[in-house]
Amino acid sequence: MVLFVVAAIGIVQAVLSVSESIQTVDHSARTIAAANDMQTTVRDIESGQRGYLLTGDVTYLRAYERSLGRLDVRMERLGGLLSADPARQAQMDRIRGLVAEKLRVTQSTVELKRQGKAVQALEVVRSGAGEQAMEAVETEIQALRNRELQLNERARQNAGAKGRGAIRIVLLAAVAILLSGAAAAYGMLRSRARMDEETAAGDRRFQTTFDEAGVGLALVGVDGRWLHVNRQLSIITGYSQEELLEDVTSPEDLHDDLIAADRLVSGNADYVMREKQFTRKDGTVLWVNTRGRLIQDADGKPDFLFGVVEDISERKRINASLIESEARYRAVFDSALEAIAVIDAKGEIQSINPAVERIFGYAPEELEGQNVRLLVPVELVREHKRYRENGKRGLIGGHREVVGRRRDGGSVSIDLSVAKWERDGQTFFTGIMRDVTPRRAAEAALRTSEERLRSLQAEYAHLARVNELGEMAAAIAHEINQPLTAIVNYLNTGLFAMADGFGQEAFGEAEEVMSQASQQALRAGEIVQRLREFIRKDTGERRVEAVEMLVDMASRLALIDAAANGISVERVAGAEGVEVRVDPVQIQQVIVNLVRNAIDAMVTLPPYENRRLTITTRELERGNAVEIVIADTGPGIAPGMREKIFEPFVTSKANGMGIGLSVCRRLIDAHDGSIELEEETGRGAAFRICLPRYSPS
Repeated sequence: MVLFVVAAIGIVQAVLSVSESIQTVDHSARTIAAANDMQTTVRDIESGQRGYLLTGDVTYLRAYERSLGRLDVRMERLGGLLSADPARQAQMDRIRGLVAEKLRVTQSTVELKRQGKAVQALEVVRSGAGEQAMEAVETEIQALRNRELQLNERARQNAGAKGRGAIRIVLLAAVAILLSGAAAAYGMLRSRARMDEETAAGDRRFQTTFDEAGVGLALVGVDGRWLHVNRQLSIITGYSQEELLEDVTSPEDLHDDLIAADRLVSGNADYVMREKQFTRKDGTVLWVNTRGRLIQDADGKPDFLFGVVEDISERKRINASLIESEARYRAVFDSALEAIAVIDAKGEIQSINPAVERIFGYAPEELEGQNVRLLVPVELVREHKRYRENGKRGLIGGHREVVGRRRDGGSVSIDLSVAKWERDGQTFFTGIMRDVTPRRAAEAALRTSEERLRSLQAEYAHLARVNELGEMAAAIAHEINQPLTAIVNYLNTGLFAMADGFGQEAFGEAEEVMSQASQQALRAGEIVQRLREFIRKDTGERRVEAVEMLVDMASRLALIDAAANGISVERVAGAEGVEVRVDPVQIQQVIVNLVRNAIDAMVTLPPYENRRLTITTRELERGNAVEIVIADTGPGIAPGMREKIFEPFVTSKANGMGIGLSVCRRLIDAHDGSIELEEETGRGAAFRICLPRYSPS
């Protein structure tokens, strides 16, 4: 009876011990699964971050945010599994801290990218802070897995030992109380069977966790042989699980693996980690991150190595693409001859290339974070502000020549073009500034050369006119000399005839002589009349012409050098279909004269002043007429000259003759039209031509 009681107590203790071991195995399996899920989530966060930094695609950003939302749930699940053990809870606190540091680095780069500060975000990535934080997280999770694997293995060994002890006790008790306890022995055997089933169920749960892990897992002997691998490792390598167990490790990798195993077995390292290239079965090469840790048996002796293999090819590709893209962008950005600046909606410079130092005298680092008003005129800053307030595009999408400000206080002529772009709801502007000072100097030299050429042409024309006048004078002298000589001769003959008295014959002779003299006088008058016709400006041949065509043809003739002189032209056509009956050559000459006067006036302005010429045509209902207005933004006409501007020999030009506007008025008057200078309305001058509209009726 005593032996029966002792056996019963031993059996109960063995059952309780085996049940506790089974619970430990199950708890370890769930803990490892939760740790794997949390590690995969952190990796998903990192992949979304890197994809967004590289491409700017919001798809990566959404994946990043979804993974970020799942992380808290998976962190709490793992924390709940570790909360009962103070040592495990301390390890969980370390994991939380490391994950928080990883998220801080990751979120900071995403926020910089959202703000358009891609360069700063890439600098954080290149610093390696994110990689270091991720390695620390994975190392701590690996340590947690190793601890759970050790607890799992010890629990399994303990369950087996206790089970075997229970069997021995049962057998002894059975021998002792064979006759009286056969039924009890049978019941204990049934209990042992149930304990084996529970142990097998725990093993199945652990095996499921092992096989379904999101990373490759392997149990490797201390001699380098692979003992057990999961399905994910087979997917990564391309080899079946059976092929992996037959050892497909290359001689080079085997040598390195044995060195790493020796370090773990000898106690020189708690874990080993390295990134390497792996050749899959199909010949493709991929990058993997391998981590290994030594697992000891219940006696503390080396049992096997636990390895984790993660495919990091996509991460490597994204990193390489990110670096390559940044290198290409930086090469273009840094080597451009033009100054390129990126500013935000407030006008603050986010980045600027080295060319700014050559053009403006500032180092790039001096300007980053400063307002763009340091470089461009105040008017452009105001225009940018108006664009922010009312959306008026102004310079956006076009280009304009402005005067920039150098660091030394000097000015520089720049051709500025601005493009707008948006990212994550924020507006940015890229400005390209080209130094056109050398071009301006060349244009000034060209203008000087052209002015000298025009001066020579004018002088030659003057000499030609003098020669023509000389020839004309010689011709007039020759032509008039003959009738005058004849008149003198006839008169002398008459006087001679009268000298003998006033007989009938003398009167007849005198009458004939006087008649001849009169004819010669008329001939001289005709010569003078032809000279007057040659000199007089006749109205010429008139015909019906379209007003718009007249103005456009004259404008094209007069505006040949407008663009070269920095003059913008606005053409406002409001007289489509309107016709006038005029001498087209004379009317076009009037328009050309007025347009050239406007251009000559605006050329005297400083380069940074606005130079704009407006040519407007419109139909006037009152008076059945059409109006042509030519307005400029030049210095205007002095008040003292406005009343007499159309008088001959009155001019505001330094070298003008003062006959152009008087001729224009005479020609317009000859066409029953009018020309006038508009009242002063501010800057510049405006001349208004009014011509009668042609009506077939």
